[in-house]
Amino acid sequence: MDIEFPTNEEIISATESICYQGLQKKENTFQFIFNMTKFLGIKNIFHGVVDVFMIGLISQICMFILFCTLLDTSNLQDEYGIIFVFIFSPLCFLLLSLFSFVKEKQSTDADIKMTCKYTTDHITAYRMFVFSIFSFIVNAAYIITICTKFELNYITYLSVSLSSLAIFSCLMITIMLKVNFKLSVCLLAIMWITLNMFFAFITPITFSIVLKAIPIVVWIIIAIFCIWFYYFNVTNAFLRRGKFNAYC
Repeated sequence: MDIEFPTNEEIISATESICYQGLQKKENTFQFIFNMTKFLGIKNIFHGVVDVFMIGLISQICMFILFCTLLDTSNLQDEYGIIFVFIFSPLCFLLLSLFSFVKEKQSTDADIKMTCKYTTDHITAYRMFVFSIFSFIVNAAYIITICTKFELNYITYLSVSLSSLAIFSCLMITIMLKVNFKLSVCLLAIMWITLNMFFAFITPITFSIVLKAIPIVVWIIIAIFCIWFYYFNVTNAFLRRGKFNAYC
């Protein structure tokens, strides 16, 4: 009795078919976000951070009031306005991220979360991605309001705000991924505000001239580059494990 053995081509084809069906396909970032949202749900991903969002909104309202007061009492509305926007645009994002980290760090089940398919690292990266979008929307809302009231340039202020937020986000995510030090983000925030406030108080006119001298196209290029860099690092946080252990 003759037994027909498969040819080499049939063996290779069958092997490839088995591997294709048996091996788990690697997810890209958007698939990972979609599946994470589908399996966990928005409610679970942002569980316990409603107060964090409230802190972010209250900080923006206080900043809006301070901004209006500063411009009302100053003859240098355009000069102080652009400085204020550059310095404090990342504030909402910083507070949202920082308080979210603190809550995760104090969680009693943090160790258990790190053993799950979607770890604390993934949840932190997901939240940061949403926080950055939320912060820009809130910033844009109050900047448009102020520009309308004081007749300032919308495009310039929005470009500076987006670039400032993007630059700070890049610095923050880089430190989180590279530096194993719990207070590094706090030190970054202190250095950002301190250095910028130093230049704002010592040479406010020069500082504002430098900010306004940068063309809008350059601000947009800076923002695009920083957003890409931020997305790249958040992607690494999604697809790798153990990156935020110093914070969570």
